[in-house]
This record gives sequence, structure tokens and C-alpha cells, in this order.
Amino acid sequence: MSDDSSSCSPPNPPLNDALDTKKEEKHHLKRFHGSYKKGNLSPNFWSLSSQSSLPETECFKLFSKGLVSKELVKDNEVIFAAIGIVILDPNDKLIFEMNMPLEVFEENDEVKNSVWPQLEALVKGMKHACSLKLKKLISYGDDHILYVYATGLRKPIRGTKVEKLVNQMSHLQTKFKYWNTLFSTDKGPRGIKLAFKSARDAIVSQIQWPMMTNGTKLMETCRLCSTYAFVNNIFTVDNCLHRYCFNCMGAHVKFMLLREVMPKCPHGECQTALSIDSCRKFLKPGGVELMARVQATIIPYKERVYCPSPRCSMLMSRQKALEYTQTAGVGVAEIQGGARKCGKCKNLFCINCRVPWHKNMTCNEYKNSASYTNGNDGKLDSLARRESWKICVNCNHMIELADGCNEMSCM
Repeated sequence: MSDDSSSCSPPNPPLNDALDTKKEEKHHLKRFHGSYKKGNLSPNFWSLSSQSSLPETECFKLFSKGLVSKELVKDNEVIFAAIGIVILDPNDKLIFEMNMPLEVFEENDEVKNSVWPQLEALVKGMKHACSLKLKKLISYGDDHILYVYATGLRKPIRGTKVEKLVNQMSHLQTKFKYWNTLFSTDKGPRGIKLAFKSARDAIVSQIQWPMMTNGTKLMETCRLCSTYAFVNNIFTVDNCLHRYCFNCMGAHVKFMLLREVMPKCPHGECQTALSIDSCRKFLKPGGVELMARVQATIIPYKERVYCPSPRCSMLMSRQKALEYTQTAGVGVAEIQGGARKCGKCKNLFCINCRVPWHKNMTCNEYKNSASYTNGNDGKLDSLARRESWKICVNCNHMIELADGCNEMSCM
């Protein structure tokens, strides 16, 4: 599994001990995936490199994430740290994944700072890339401080853990034919999300403990109510991955819905929106219906889009449908042609004519095809013509004149 015939020799002391990953394998997750392939890479990142540019199809991609978090374990607040590492091939195929906790010996300014676990994750990821004999590597991150250290724009304070890690990173850079680091404030790229989740999972594994009477059932402390709950009664918020017990989440969501506000993650200033589908885990059917009604009232009529699948009919805004589709691997040409992906059923549909996606056909071509004429949408269109129903030019919804004049306003 090599993109170069030459091997990657281990660095000189004092890095030999750090490169010995065999001692750590039993303490963390590490997975290898498949074989390498070549493809295209189109990062929309801020990049800085002292090296000449290289065709992106030749580069492997390293995503690393280090986290420091103060968690509640039973009745005590404890600081935990962990790292997550993901390596993708040039075609965005996952080939390596790893996470592991980091030891936190004392609470000081350096421990509280997230820089050292970020650097630890990057250095560890570079070592594994070296052990895989990858010679052309791009590292990605969403931490600007890490970026300025990695590119040499800032020098670390002497005698600190950060300085030691920066020196290791600088030494490892020489082991690659090509190395570059890219920074982004957007957590959209798949690799960054995977690395973040991997690091967060390593922290979560440290804050759970088995019941005294039954070691197979794990407990966790809810940070909102400070009570102990079974892990299967703990809710994880999508994207931010904050965790709270079902009781607290249910109370929080109901409180917001009764004020006709769509709920967000209850963690401090976190702005992560809660989806209806995820909240089904702890809401009763009446709460889910209320959440759907509140969501409908806050989306303007002109922006409302319903999934055309009869078994789904999920409500979303045009903007949210576009944002989800852009991060779901749908091609740019298809998106420009009107393709959107439902966040619930994952099916593609056309945003313009509100039908399942008609690949390789324009809306007019599809409406003139046998698939449309013989399908449910065509039958509905035929019924609408017989009954003189109309399509609103603003929201594309079917309307019927009950009484009054022919003038119509879309609300």
C-alpha cells in the first residue's frame, strides 16, 4: 500500500519512542480500510505551503482533531482530552481511522488550551501516514492556531509541550516528498466531521462507567440535571455531539416549542439546530407533531419544500434543502439542474417540478415522457386539468378556486 517505491524511515531520536505505536494499539481504535485509489480532490480551503504546487490527484488527505473537554463523571468535574485521526485516499475513500484518549496529568493553562491535543493529533496522524509509506500528504484542520504553528507563522514558547510537538511535526514534514496544510472555518468536509466524531467518541468512552450490579450496562452523568442515566437514555445532538439525558432534552424541546421557537442544542452558546427526526428518540408523538407545526410556521410559504415521496413528505426550506444536498455528495451539474436530496429519506427530487429526480432529463422532457404520464404525478396533473386546479407560480402548490374572483395572492 504505497504511492512511492521508497520507504519512510523512522525519524531520529528522540522521536523513536513516540513512533512506537504498538504499545498504544490496545488502548485506542485503529482501523485500516481497503486499498488506495487515485481521483480528484477539490478542497475549498485557505492554504499556505513553501513547496511548489502538486497535482491534487496525487495527494492523500489527513484529517486530525484534538479535543479538551471538562466533563461530569458521577459528581466530579474532570478534564479529558482525546484525538481522532482519519486518512482518505485521493478519491475520498477512507483508508485509516483511529482515536485514543490523552493523559491529562494536571490542570494548568497548557492543559486547558486546545492547541496541544490538536498538535498531538496532527503529529500522530503524520506518523501513521509515514508508517503507511505515503509520500504526498495534505493535512486539513479547522483550528487557526494549529494552522499558524503548522506553517511556521507562529513560534511556540520554549520549554512547553507545544514546542516539543511543533518540533516533532517539523521533523516529520521532511519524511514526505510533498506536504501541505490547509485551514477552513467550515466543518462541512467529510474528513473533518469524521475526525471530530472519532475524538469525541474517545472522550465519551472515558466518562461512562458500568453499573455495580450489572457490568454490561453503562451509566453516564447528564450535565444538565447531574443525574445518572443509562447510556441508551442519553441523547447525542447531531454535528456538535453534546450529550444529555432524554428527560432533560424532552423538557428543553417542549419549553422552546411552546414559545413557537425551533429548539437548538441546550449547551451554552451552541447554535446547533435539533431536527424532528432526531428528537423522535425522546419526544412522544404529540411532541413530534407540535415540532412539525412550529417548523412549518417559521418557514415562509415561498420557501417551503415537501419531499415528494409519499412515505416521507418531509418539510424543509429551499435553503436547507440546498445546503444538505451540497454536503451529501450530489454532483454540481445535478444541483444546478434542480436536484435536491431529502434529509430524511435520502431520496433525490426535483426542486423545480417537485417530483422524484429525473436524471439526464430536463423538467419539460420528463413531463413529456411516459414515466411522467403513466405515473402518479402525471395522473394528478391530468386530474388537475379536468378540475381546473392551478399551480401557484410562487410556491408551486396546487390550488383550487373555492369562491370569489380569479385574483390570487401567495402568502
